[in-house]
Amino acid sequence: MKQLISPLFEAKDDYWIFQQLSRIFGFEKQFTAGRTIDDWIKWSYEKSKSNVSFDEFWEKGHVQFDISEKNRRYVRYADFRKDPIKKPPADSIGAD
Repeated sequence: MKQLISPLFEAKDDYWIFQQLSRIFGFEKQFTAGRTIDDWIKWSYEKSKSNVSFDEFWEKGHVQFDISEKNRRYVRYADFRKDPIKKPPADSIGAD
């Protein structure tokens, strides 16, 4: 991601921290897959369903995705919210 300010004192980003831990525990190559943090950002963006190129997104700093009306109205666990006793989430403790 774009850096807003220089790191303060000895601060490190999360990717650097986890990369170092994976190196210590012997699986750095599997963790990084040969990618830098910038490579991962670009790779992740390219997996999205955007019609905007990564370079345009990176320069602009954001991208707008179209959301269908069905998805706008979706409420996770809607049945549970309406009746938590009769409609517990399937992954809750004690659910059948």
